[in-house]
Amino acid sequence: VYHGDVECRQKMTTLFIEFGLPNLGLLMQEEIEECGYVKGVGYIWIKQKKRDTSVIKVDRLQISCATQVTARIEHKKIKSVTGIKAKEYMVWVNLSEVFVDEKKPDFITFKAALGFTRSFALSLFTPEAITGFFAARSKGHHNKVDEEGKKAPRPTTPTPNLLAPKLQRGREVSVVTQAMKAKAEVFYGDETCREKFMLLLAEIGLPNGLLTLEEIEEYGYVKDTGFVWLRHRKKREYYKFENTVVFYDTEVTAYFERNKIKNLTGVKAREFLIWITLSEISVNDNNPRAALITFKTTAGLSKSFPLSLFEVIVADKE
Repeated sequence: VYHGDVECRQKMTTLFIEFGLPNLGLLMQEEIEECGYVKGVGYIWIKQKKRDTSVIKVDRLQISCATQVTARIEHKKIKSVTGIKAKEYMVWVNLSEVFVDEKKPDFITFKAALGFTRSFALSLFTPEAITGFFAARSKGHHNKVDEEGKKAPRPTTPTPNLLAPKLQRGREVSVVTQAMKAKAEVFYGDETCREKFMLLLAEIGLPNGLLTLEEIEEYGYVKDTGFVWLRHRKKREYYKFENTVVFYDTEVTAYFERNKIKNLTGVKAREFLIWITLSEISVNDNNPRAALITFKTTAGLSKSFPLSLFEVIVADKE
């Protein structure tokens, strides 16, 4: 058992490194009073002075930490988490697990108690990606009294937190790192990117009508892992059906495999007044005459359409 913010951060950071976890934007509590670790069972707890809500500029995700957070830690995984919730688009969910998948070593995944997951680039949670986002925010500072009884000036910038990820208000951060680019085939320019991406869709059995982006600037494909990214000039909405609007962020990423796109980021759909984040697209072509394409959300909801709606006949170039 350890006490005090500095000592607790040091001990927890050492523990996270030992278990192969990032070192560590996950440790987002402020004013930690106590932490403990039961080595035999991997049980850990962190107590902080007050409940804290911190905002992460990644797809409008918001994290809330209770005054006490508990979990069990093992190699590259934190499970049975209590005291942490996440909110996305007005819905709070309890987080139950955080892990780094051996098959996707560049990503860290957060799992909710309901079973759905979200993955982010591991680079967002490393010491090299620090901006002090999770540090004490200026609105939370109270004027302190110095030794002469005068009010000390309010800090104009947050105190750096060396365990915070590289996330800033009003600024979007790319999940594609230079390390990923080094392993990828990268193409530039709308015409070239469009041609290469269409070839990939055909190769894995997905309809070419999924490509509705315009002014594509960059396309990358890591063949070994199936990781794909597309960057285009600006965010845009695309009306696919009567009551459905598809929104594309400036960067779209996903993992591609046969008849499936998974771990999708940067794409949302709105039906009537509700925006939902899409996470997976799959094709069931067991019956060619009634083939379906299914879109799945991060909350586990899904909707299927005839595959023919997403197939576009491309005229041959003369």
